[in-house]
Amino acid sequence: MKVSQPYSLKRGRMEFDLANHFKELSEKAETEIVRMLNQYDPKKLFWALVASTYIPVPGTQPSIHMEQHPIYLLEVLAKFILDREFTGTEDFFYPEILDELHGYLYQSTLRVPQLNSSDKFAAHIEHQHALLRGNAFGWQTKKRITELFKRYERKIEEKIGVNVDKIVFFVDSYSDLVLKKIHNSWDDFASSPDFKSIISAISEKNEKFIFTRKDGSEKIFSSQDEARQYIDKIVISNFMYKDLLISSENCQDFSLHTDEFEAISSLIGVSKDILHKVSDIKYYPLIQIGEQSILITQNSALDAILYHLDNILKVEYGDKFKKFKANYTENMAFEALCRIFRSENVYRNLSYPDPTKDDGRSTTELDIAVKYGRFLLLCEIKSKQLREESLAGNQSKLRSDLKANIEDSYRQAQRAIKYIESLDIAEFKEIKTQRLLQVKKEDIDKIYLISACYEPLADIGTRLNHTHELSLFIDKNYPFSISISDLDVISYTSIYPASLLHYIERRLSILHDTTEWHGDELDLFPAYLDSRLLHSNLGLPDDKPINMLAFSGYSGVFEDLEGFYGENPHESLKTLTLRLPENVSELFDELNNDNNENAISILFRMHEFDDKLLYQVASVIKKLKEENIPFGQFRRFFVQHEDCAINIVGTSFESQESLSMKTQQRLFFEKYRSKCRKSIAFAVNTRTPRLIEFAQYLEAEWVYDEEMEKLLTQDNRGVMTITGKRPGRNEKCLCGSGKKFKKCCLSLLEQ
Repeated sequence: MKVSQPYSLKRGRMEFDLANHFKELSEKAETEIVRMLNQYDPKKLFWALVASTYIPVPGTQPSIHMEQHPIYLLEVLAKFILDREFTGTEDFFYPEILDELHGYLYQSTLRVPQLNSSDKFAAHIEHQHALLRGNAFGWQTKKRITELFKRYERKIEEKIGVNVDKIVFFVDSYSDLVLKKIHNSWDDFASSPDFKSIISAISEKNEKFIFTRKDGSEKIFSSQDEARQYIDKIVISNFMYKDLLISSENCQDFSLHTDEFEAISSLIGVSKDILHKVSDIKYYPLIQIGEQSILITQNSALDAILYHLDNILKVEYGDKFKKFKANYTENMAFEALCRIFRSENVYRNLSYPDPTKDDGRSTTELDIAVKYGRFLLLCEIKSKQLREESLAGNQSKLRSDLKANIEDSYRQAQRAIKYIESLDIAEFKEIKTQRLLQVKKEDIDKIYLISACYEPLADIGTRLNHTHELSLFIDKNYPFSISISDLDVISYTSIYPASLLHYIERRLSILHDTTEWHGDELDLFPAYLDSRLLHSNLGLPDDKPINMLAFSGYSGVFEDLEGFYGENPHESLKTLTLRLPENVSELFDELNNDNNENAISILFRMHEFDDKLLYQVASVIKKLKEENIPFGQFRRFFVQHEDCAINIVGTSFESQESLSMKTQQRLFFEKYRSKCRKSIAFAVNTRTPRLIEFAQYLEAEWVYDEEMEKLLTQDNRGVMTITGKRPGRNEKCLCGSGKKFKKCCLSLLEQ
């Protein structure tokens, strides 16, 4: 996570023109790239750069996952080479040459557009679209291709000349096949004259290792391992690149017949004839230079297959395919929510009276609803396309697509809220099963509107507060907007249903924060698991304004999971859980398993407690559980967190009824005494196996009550506060044990 504050760049007294500076750097870099392409063989230089990016040096990363690497610069170089003719002939590349080229390619992409305020959001989306590759994880896209196009496979094969499964297998197995070829090539190359020639360039002098290049210049290393890694890089760039290449002559090495390879090349291959801008390569990632082709990214290749097959079927079947795709998208969302919530809490395709019509007969539909405790999720699902022009910065088309995918679904969900608010009891009925969902207005504390989209959103969903530039969400009320792919990933993690509700709460609050939160869904969600996005857990200062928080890079948590790229990534995702202090997980588990309204509301509220407070509450409960409390006595603890009173009541011998009455008394008394809006009370019985016997929750506005005032004057509070005034060390402990404070609760509170 990065924290920054705004600043202005100045050079002396002159304002520093960053845009012109970047423009100058970019122009100089392009000149240098052209120079290098006129010195070195362009085709082999490109292949060498690809090889140095993706092929692991022996002893390092053992597999290739191309989606983990930035590939935009490779696409920039491909555009250079395919655009014009170059005269370079040198074909041996030292690592420094490739590093130099990489630097120039990066500098050539530097841009700071001159924008007015209404351009910024569209420009940001264009920038994201240019740089990001992989609309979802590869296993998700592969599954989507298989499930969406299975029923149309004959038509697709007729249209493109190759079976869908064959295309997916080629892309999916490309890395493994390349690695096997490279493994064999290393063994063969180790005994070749070329390798012996490279090795002979190494000499040792004064405990240093010196590599002498062909032009007589030297590179000095402090260890033999450093020298060997340098040699390995030379081998990869100048010899191993051949194992990445595919053509009609060697396509059988990739389990393809010639006609199948040519069909795949026609579908996702790029050549100078169809390349107009760098971003085109996103849809044609099989780059053909001369007679050879190279696949520079597996993830984008799967995305490209999905994109092209989708377009073929839309032309062929029109609305029929669009309806099938919409139903598929809705089913994905339903299954994802059923993985998080119990299936009996999730409803699909609901009909209800249309509150916008006065005829008393008209009905409308809601895609998905989730009723969980005193929480209600209203979900609308959209499968409309985000067009290429929208993602390329066309404001008008971007506005239209975001309206169709997000704002319209939000307005549809708002219609359901209007219906709920018009009645004491609103009824929704599942169209297919006739299952009834009854919503009592007085029984609902929170309603969340969810807009789920088929299309990937990058960080659009986490930046909806910027869409006012496009005249969207003018009232500054937003849904929780998420792509189906991201919801799918989240649903396989081991989170509590209440955690998802609280994550939605935090995500929506970010859209109203004065601090800019940067990161897409799969950056923010792992950050949430780590910190619940609470300032205190993030270690942020309370006394200093923060302009921006950047969470980019958190998505690496998924890629680092063991087995994430294997046959069963779902199992690896299950290892992702909410990070909690010691002893807190057991408390959360009990509340989650109780699955009643009180427990659900308490668990949700406790997500707002920082780690320090959670640890204190769990430690007090654990201490009470281990204590032998005398007959007829109770131990009581209290702490206030913002507008919530937290009470813990413990006993050993009292009846369930007596403990319930005492706990409820504290629930009301401490809420009123503290003038809080919310109150939580935990009951602990040391003679039962449960950590907490039960929990109670109360939420209501504080109102002065004369009778309650009288009751409080008679109440012997005798309650130990986790925070607040404490008794002296030798005074009696207020928990009621009869022991001195120093021999009872002092050590616990000091923890």
